[in-house]
Amino acid sequence: MRSRVFEWRGATQPEDVCRGSIGRQANPGVGALQRGASVELLDFFTGKWMNTVDAKGRVSVPASIRKVVTARVPEAKTMMLARHERDQCIQGFDKTYLALAYRDMRSQQQADVERGRPTDSRFTRSGTLFGSTEEIAIDGSGRIILPPGLRRRAGITDSALFVGTGETFEIWSPEVALQSADRPDIREFAEDLIAEREGRL
Repeated sequence: MRSRVFEWRGATQPEDVCRGSIGRQANPGVGALQRGASVELLDFFTGKWMNTVDAKGRVSVPASIRKVVTARVPEAKTMMLARHERDQCIQGFDKTYLALAYRDMRSQQQADVERGRPTDSRFTRSGTLFGSTEEIAIDGSGRIILPPGLRRRAGITDSALFVGTGETFEIWSPEVALQSADRPDIREFAEDLIAEREGRL
């Protein structure tokens, strides 16, 4: 899998968005990303799991997902959850992925302006991502509490389907996933994991 490299030139981004490191970089120090610093994203979210959600919304985060979060942000005790931009699920990522997303949106806005295209979509996307993002603590057992609003919108009840999607991961309701006409991959993952849980595989 190819890694992703970009040159950070942040000009107006909030300090809390660009604090820390994304992926691995030479001599990153402990402060914010430096302007002009090349950052290589080497660690990706992969795999699929289905875990139980208790009555309080607590769910165990797969070890592979936690491993990527701490690889990108050493000793991380939190992760970020947000509304998915398109699908009825939750999107998850490490804290400094926001800097990468911000850079992408700024680049797209600049390209749109240069080509005379409308820039309204950037504001919709940034509102969805930044407005809905919540920082969630990871407890000593590797569990998180799914935020009620995000959980309700995703239709998650007593089970959660985790799916790695590279730079981010997704959390689905298995029932919603089974009805997902636009995402046959997610539907198949849900079918396989449900069959495995029921002993049919």
